[in-house]
Amino acid sequence: MRILKSILPGRLLLHRGRWKDYLVLERFHYRSARPATVAGVWIVRYCPPRSPTASVVAAAVLSYPTLACAAREEALGLCELAPRARISFLNRSVRTISRVVVHPAFRSLGLAQQLVGHILRRRPCRYIEAMALMARAHRFFDKAGMRRYEPAPIDPARPVYFLFDCRKRRRKGSRPRTRSSQPPTTPSGRGDCGARKGRVIQALSENPARTVLASEPPMRRRSSSPYFRQYCWSSLLA
Repeated sequence: MRILKSILPGRLLLHRGRWKDYLVLERFHYRSARPATVAGVWIVRYCPPRSPTASVVAAAVLSYPTLACAAREEALGLCELAPRARISFLNRSVRTISRVVVHPAFRSLGLAQQLVGHILRRRPCRYIEAMALMARAHRFFDKAGMRRYEPAPIDPARPVYFLFDCRKRRRKGSRPRTRSSQPPTTPSGRGDCGARKGRVIQALSENPARTVLASEPPMRRRSSSPYFRQYCWSSLLA
């Protein structure tokens, strides 16, 4: 359960729900047909101050994917897969956000974006997709972090396809680490000091006039820690 920030008095609680919770808000969705399958339901309840009752004000339904989707096959490159392999991949790695509905009295509070973002953070599988006609008017899928795939040519009558890869999600401001960027480590957990020291000795032998701390400002105190040695050796190789 998660408590959402809001300007409303009382509390907004986001947590896992049931199918009957979605049926409370079903009449407010622009599509009358129900989802064919249900893999999970997440809801937002509003608890008024000094009241023991709570009402469902927003809901999102996660379903199993359909077998035929041209936008998905183009985005994931599934055109060359055999039918049996494609079905196995979809059942294992893809889920669809089939419904997102908010009560009219609680709209413009960002509840739809909060629901979609919570589902993406839960990571039920690798790929989370969605198709919506109202995505051009309400961009909560984009704000939650999903990638937009517009149909070509752009047709307002056709739904917009969204896709999210859970493996590519990372913290803001962080850089993806590759094998070449990781420093070599020894079994003790420290850096490979022997290799660095060998390169320092080679640099000094090529230029004997260069001393250990000739180009560095004087240190206030010396230390035997590996961080101090790494700093000195890196200055020699600069």
